[in-house]
Amino acid sequence: MKRIAQINMLFIVILTVLTGIAIGAKKSGITAAEEAGIKLLAMQKKGLIQLNIDEPSTFMEVEPLAWKGLTHKDKVNLIRTAMSFCNGLNQKGKKIMFVILRDMTSGKKLATGEVDKGRVDIHR
Repeated sequence: MKRIAQINMLFIVILTVLTGIAIGAKKSGITAAEEAGIKLLAMQKKGLIQLNIDEPSTFMEVEPLAWKGLTHKDKVNLIRTAMSFCNGLNQKGKKIMFVILRDMTSGKKLATGEVDKGRVDIHR
């Protein structure tokens, strides 16, 4: 029962970060890439993700209980958030082509996103 409560709490935190910050960001007039960066930083501070920015691939590790609690749509939105952030970095001179999402514990690949094409593939 405690494990289910942990999963539910992590799920609520991710959804709150992905949706709640967007409302405030639209009012403040920041770019989509900056908004994505704020969302990712908030999740990283809570220990839900770890973002390792590199070229040509950026790796994002996610807490496995949180990933399992997300719907397919929420998983796609999480990857798209990282892709939006990387696209903003590309406009400033970086050459990031892929976002690869892995399980924080096992290292297994969970999803990939092609930054230029906007394509997202959920593997697990």
